[in-house]
Amino acid sequence: MSKRIFTGFQPRLVFVDRVVVTLVVLRFQLPHAALAELHRVDRSTVTRAIRIRPLPATRGFAVPSP
Repeated sequence: MSKRIFTGFQPRLVFVDRVVVTLVVLRFQLPHAALAELHRVDRSTVTRAIRIRPLPATRGFAVPSP
């Protein structure tokens, strides 16, 4: 059986994980490093994932300003 080689960008956190990480940060204010350990990714990956922060606000949820 041959191995498949995937090329191109493959996100470490899928969209659902990004939403969960964002909501956890908004609700519990956990450090990015702690969430990175939980998801087994780098801290910078979590920081980039939280850039979807405006998404809950557009859906009518209260989001504290950064």
